[in-house]
Amino acid sequence: MASSFEAHFTMTGLARPLRVLTSRVSFSQPVNRQGRPTAGVRSGQISVHLMGDDEAQLTQWAIDPMKSLGGSITYIDPETRMTFRTLTFRDTYCVSYHEIFTIGDSVGAYTFELGLTARELHVDSNLHDNMWSNWIPGQG
Repeated sequence: MASSFEAHFTMTGLARPLRVLTSRVSFSQPVNRQGRPTAGVRSGQISVHLMGDDEAQLTQWAIDPMKSLGGSITYIDPETRMTFRTLTFRDTYCVSYHEIFTIGDSVGAYTFELGLTARELHVDSNLHDNMWSNWIPGQG
């Protein structure tokens, strides 16, 4: 297994995959004082830090509260070029957005940090559904 990976971010409407600098996804369950689960598993936000330039589609996604898109993050072993893991998200909202400019940065002067929340997450073949079936955007 490689000691390092590379990752690529794709989403509906994005012309080309973007390089992922960092990413994080979490799942959790609330527990009682004894440590027993008290409710079902929920996924947290997907956090992703991307290298890019003029990515207008990301900005449009972030400022439209009704816009849900699908996409994926693919993690690749750079030695074998084999896919190590794929995180696929459906019906996803961009709930936080930051554009970052860093002069002289050796990785990339212009980057984006996104916070995403998805109705469905697939980690490889494992599905997690947040069960938003009755949820209507804008109605809490």
